[in-house]
Amino acid sequence: MKIFRIIVPVSDIERAATFYSEVLASPGQRISPGRHYFFYGEVILACFDPRADGDAFDARPNPDHVYIATDDLEGAYARATKAGAGQGRVPLGIETRPWGERSFYVTDPLGNPLCFVDEKKFLGLGCDVEAFLGALNAAGESRGSRALIFIDALNEGEGLHVWNKHLAGMLVEISRYPWIGIALSVRQSYESEIVPPNLVPDKLLKVYHRGFEGFEADAVTRFFAHYKIATPGIPLFQMNRRVFKAYLLKESLERLWDYRYEGAI
Repeated sequence: MKIFRIIVPVSDIERAATFYSEVLASPGQRISPGRHYFFYGEVILACFDPRADGDAFDARPNPDHVYIATDDLEGAYARATKAGAGQGRVPLGIETRPWGERSFYVTDPLGNPLCFVDEKKFLGLGCDVEAFLGALNAAGESRGSRALIFIDALNEGEGLHVWNKHLAGMLVEISRYPWIGIALSVRQSYESEIVPPNLVPDKLLKVYHRGFEGFEADAVTRFFAHYKIATPGIPLFQMNRRVFKAYLLKESLERLWDYRYEGAI
């Protein structure tokens, strides 16, 4: 089996055809009054306006992104913004994502979320994902030890909204390479939001890192000494969380005042 056609529901076929023709740098083909197709290899990107095709229902935008690979990411971004693409859930602009892809996110004028991905560059190395993983796998095999990919703090930044959709797929891709291992970290309080069910223990070995547990006094002393914060009279690890936060706030404000950081408060 293979992917044959991806539908982009639209409420104005003319507006959609104009937008995608400009962004994709291809005129596409009008197949019927409500269908305009863009052909990419064996896959068809199909703008579909049900009302224009005589159907008795309205188009509703796709709930999630359609991902389009391009070898000219900057050109695609310029064409998309010029053609009237808007901002969706992710801020506009080309960025390198936590998983290594360079991409940008937009919505088309009819409300469909899109993501354009640089198919040539991965982690700034000038190669695609397959080439990178293949080289890493070969390096691990030559040394007789699995090469390790480590991704820290999945819950930080955009990760909270991205990894729950892409983590499983990334693990499937990496599983094709027997000489590559992967280690991930995420705060326990965010685990249920980021890690899809059934990945642990079926696909991942879970280890709970207890941080400075058992060494709280030494950790707090070093932290306060490094940032030149006065240590209170009672051990901080014996304070409850509310008192601890209040103490930190008090000390921080006093230091800001001492250094005369105008407008910092």
